[in-house]
Amino acid sequence: MSKIKNLLCPNSQVLFSTMSPISGTIEVVQKGKERRLVVGGFVQSINWDCPGAEHRVWGQMAKIALEGCPNAQKILLLGLGAGTVIGLLKKEKPPLKITAIEMDKKIIEIAYSYFGLSAFEDVEIIRKDAFNAIKNQKADVVLVDVYCGGNFPEKFWSLEFFSFVRDALNNKGCAIFNKILCVDTDKEIKHSKDYLLKVFGTVGVYKVNVVGNRGNILFLCKE
Repeated sequence: MSKIKNLLCPNSQVLFSTMSPISGTIEVVQKGKERRLVVGGFVQSINWDCPGAEHRVWGQMAKIALEGCPNAQKILLLGLGAGTVIGLLKKEKPPLKITAIEMDKKIIEIAYSYFGLSAFEDVEIIRKDAFNAIKNQKADVVLVDVYCGGNFPEKFWSLEFFSFVRDALNNKGCAIFNKILCVDTDKEIKHSKDYLLKVFGTVGVYKVNVVGNRGNILFLCKE
């Protein structure tokens, strides 16, 4: 998820709107060449082929994943969104096999209906809670982007879940966690990094989409 809250402009058009018992209010909004998946007022995802997508948080997740594990063949994505990361990964490395775990049926339906998810081969979507479903998965890269609107469920930021992610990694694999944190000082970032280091051997930090005093922080974790 991007930290930017959606603000409808005069030239924006709501293409679809619905309510979900899991995610709350969901909208698909078109603004020029950018199509947004908006959940609870927050931009959850965009069309992968939107101009400049590779420079935003989803593009940076894909870039860091492929740089962190250049020989990756299997990617596990926790949190589907509109499939932005899937599209960007496939653009760079079409043979990748990608599994995405997403609990909300409506999000999955929208990804197919409005964002062209069916265009990609070797993509599997599992409709389950990622917290437990990850236990049955193995991958070279695990991408954790589990925001629901502006909320990051606490259970996904726990030593127990970190261990599930670590155990799902193949040899020489890596995991990337997307979190929105204060960037005014390094205190909050350092605290998060130190917490991840209780489970992972190394943790790299990347700042993305910084607006004001907050931004998306990507943590690259390896065993």
